[in-house]
Amino acid sequence: MKVGDYLNFFNLLVSSSVDHEGCSNSILEAMYFGKPVVATDVGGNKELVIPGENGILVPPGNPDAMAQAILTLLNDPQKTCQLGEKGRARIISEFSQQQMVQFYQNLWLDLLAKKPGERKNHA
Repeated sequence: MKVGDYLNFFNLLVSSSVDHEGCSNSILEAMYFGKPVVATDVGGNKELVIPGENGILVPPGNPDAMAQAILTLLNDPQKTCQLGEKGRARIISEFSQQQMVQFYQNLWLDLLAKKPGERKNHA
């Protein structure tokens, strides 16, 4: 079975990290498969989850807020579906392989266009 096969069993993804989180592959994968996300507002989660658009962010270490967010989505299948669709659209438009390639191509072209002394300050 593939990731998508498993994700199709679920209505949403919950990511309850309390400390650090980079760019979560599980969130990206869930959004790609049209699943809304309930995640803690840590690390890179806030760069992926836009509250009210493709999921819900809650404060870390707050199980009551997490539970309420989960129940909000489970009790509103229409909203759950809408958030999932918007998440999928965002992944396709902003995080696809094509977008990544274009980003790096533009970065390299920009760096190559600069004089050697200017390249150090680009990061």
